[in-house]
Amino acid sequence: CQKPIVWREGDGPSGAAFTMRGRALLVALLVALVGGALGQVPVCDSSSNHADIFCADGASAAVPSGVYYRGLCRMAPATACPEGWNDQTDGEWSQCTKNLPTGSTVPACGACEVTSATIADLCCTDPEFEVAAGTAVGILGLLQHVDGSADCPSGWEFQDLGSGRVKQCIRVPVGSISAEACNCAADADCEQWDDDWDEDDEECDIE
Repeated sequence: CQKPIVWREGDGPSGAAFTMRGRALLVALLVALVGGALGQVPVCDSSSNHADIFCADGASAAVPSGVYYRGLCRMAPATACPEGWNDQTDGEWSQCTKNLPTGSTVPACGACEVTSATIADLCCTDPEFEVAAGTAVGILGLLQHVDGSADCPSGWEFQDLGSGRVKQCIRVPVGSISAEACNCAADADCEQWDDDWDEDDEECDIE
C-alpha cells in the first residue's frame, strides 16, 4: 500500500505573496533572465523539472532499486478533491494528492528555488474547484519502500510508519499555503494575495 503520507509537524496554512498564475510565469521568466546574470536561480514552477523541486542537499543520489520516487501536491484535511487528483478522503487518509513525476535520480538542489509560488503554480490550477477553508495545500517528495534511513538523500527525513506499513523518506521543501491563498491563485480575476489576506475580505488584498 502506498497511501501512507505523514505531513511534517508544524506545516500549516500560511499566506504568501503571489501574482496571478499568468503573471507568475512571466515574472519567473524575467527572474530567470535577470537572475542568470546575477548568479541567482529562478523560482521553481510548473515548467521546472519536478525532480529539481524534490532534490537532495549537496550531491545527487541514485534511487535504490525497488524504491518509488515521486513528488506530490497534497490537500489535507479534505472532503472533496479536484478533478484528476487521487481521492484518499475515506477513513484516516483525509487527503487529496496529485502525482508529480520525477525520475531515477534525486538531483542536487540548486536548479531553482522552491517558494510558496511554486505550490500555487503546481497545485492551485483549477478555478472551478474551491478548496475548503482550513485545508493546507502543499508539496512533498517521497521515496517509498526504502530499507532504512541510509536510503534517504541528504535533507530528507526517514519515516517508519510501523509494522506492515511502508518505510519512506520524505522531503517538504516549503511550508504549505492556506485554502484562501490557493483559491486566489487559481482565480484569474484575483491579481495577488499577501500576508494580510483576511478570510473576511471579499477579494484578495492587493499590495
